[in-house]
Amino acid sequence: MNIFIGCVMYIGYIICIIASGMFAWDWTEPNNFWGVIYFLFVWSIVGSAISFIWQLICAFLINILEK
Repeated sequence: MNIFIGCVMYIGYIICIIASGMFAWDWTEPNNFWGVIYFLFVWSIVGSAISFIWQLICAFLINILEK
């Protein structure tokens, strides 16, 4: 069961990175150098928030499934 939880955590983390990047790209729509810098800044903030929420969900699931 621990291997399954670990795989779900890593796959979810990769999905979080991709989803936050797509959201940040659609939100900022960079068209010059400073737009790309702004995109990278927004992507890091959004990615951190989504990853934090994913970690809370994983911790909750691990707590439930370990009992």
